[in-house]
Amino acid sequence: MSEAHRAIARMTMDEVWSKGNLDSVEELYAADHVGHSAQGPELRGHQEFAEYVSMYRSAFPDLTFRIEDTIAEGDRVAMRWQAAGTQQGDLPGIPATGKAAAVTGTTFLRMAEGKIAESWVSWDALGLFQALGTIPAGEQPQGSQGEPHRPMHGPRLKPFEASEP
Repeated sequence: MSEAHRAIARMTMDEVWSKGNLDSVEELYAADHVGHSAQGPELRGHQEFAEYVSMYRSAFPDLTFRIEDTIAEGDRVAMRWQAAGTQQGDLPGIPATGKAAAVTGTTFLRMAEGKIAESWVSWDALGLFQALGTIPAGEQPQGSQGEPHRPMHGPRLKPFEASEP
């Protein structure tokens, strides 16, 4: 069953998020789906989830997700992903900037009866706002010995080409 759950998780990233196919929401998500996010509201049901996806797809019409890692066990799926796009439309409180941005994130899913019943998402909202120029990047934090702090995630991400696997 884990492979079937992994396939559903990949389809949601490809069909719903990357292609904006909102008709797939009912196929992939349970009617009583609950979406949890540290960066946004709790989403309940198909309509709220589709509206949330639509908001980001309208702001980033070229939005593309690339899954970096997937682990599936039992009724759970974990994904590490990267999203990239160009802000050509407004986000709440952020007018279109025309700037490209890439962020990383993780999604954990709970599956039930062949659909996504619950999801937990965390992504680099600060990195997005800095890439769009809405929050200044600021100075490099200093470590305890006065040397520059080195982030664990490595160099700043650059948007990837949509043709990459």
